[in-house]
Amino acid sequence: MRIMLTGDSLTHGFNTGVLLSEFNIINKGIYGDNTEGIKNRIGKDIIEHKPDFLFILIGINDFALGRSIENIEVSYREIVKKAKDFLAGEKIYITKLLPTKNIENRPNSAIRLMNERLSILAEEEKVKIFDLYSQFADETGNLKDDFTDDGLHLTPKAYGVWSSILRSKLEALISNN
Repeated sequence: MRIMLTGDSLTHGFNTGVLLSEFNIINKGIYGDNTEGIKNRIGKDIIEHKPDFLFILIGINDFALGRSIENIEVSYREIVKKAKDFLAGEKIYITKLLPTKNIENRPNSAIRLMNERLSILAEEEKVKIFDLYSQFADETGNLKDDFTDDGLHLTPKAYGVWSSILRSKLEALISNN
C-alpha cells in the first residue's frame, strides 16, 4: 500500500522513512508551500506516485500570505476535486491544521475556524478528516510548548506523536483492505 503525504514544511520535516519505515510513504511536503501550490501539483503528484491513500496538510502558510478563510476554502475544494479525479473520496484525508504558538500572522482563532470549514468540506465532498489538532493543542488552544521551538515548526516529540497517530490509522486501513 502506497501512502502520500502532501503539504508544507510541517509535512516536509516529517521523517517518515525513519518514524514509519514499515510503511511505503511518499512525502511530498515542500517548505513554504500553500494551497495554491498543492492545487497546481496534486494531479501530477498522484499520477506520478499512484498512492492508495492521500493525506493533505496545507493552509497554514496561506494565512501568512494574507489569504482569507474563504479563499483558502475555495482552494481546498479545488484540491479535493482534483484529487478525486484519481482517488475515491474515502482514500483522501484532509488533516486539520495544527495550532501555532504566538504566531501573529497565523492566529489560532482563524485556524480553529478553518478546521471547522475543513470538516464541513470533508463531509460535503465525502472525504475523510484526519485530526491531529486535538493532540497538538494545549488547554488554551496553542501548540503545545514541547511540540515547537519557534511557535510553528515541530519538534521531534511532536513528530513522534504524529507518527504514532498515523501508524494507528494506517494499520486500521491495512486491516480493512
